[in-house]
Amino acid sequence: MLYLLLLRHWIQEMQRQRLLLQESFSTYNLNRVIIGDFGGLKALLRIIEVGDDLTAMMYAVRAIFNLCMINKNRLTAIEGGAVNVILKKVSDGACAYE
Repeated sequence: MLYLLLLRHWIQEMQRQRLLLQESFSTYNLNRVIIGDFGGLKALLRIIEVGDDLTAMMYAVRAIFNLCMINKNRLTAIEGGAVNVILKKVSDGACAYE
């Protein structure tokens, strides 16, 4: 049982690190286009929608915000349901400080 708890913690930590990198990458225009073109928005929305790790969700929200600086990504996010997903989480009490 302890092994499973440690494994879950390790997986969550790796996910946080990946999201932190993705958030960093999403601050440059060329990276924003590449991440948006290869389905990065959909993956970030999925983390917010089904995730229970507030830190991971915070990084995902920040990355989505950065990606939406590109009009094409903004439209993709809206069509992908970003507004509904984020509003649902906020109404549930998660990510309200963002």
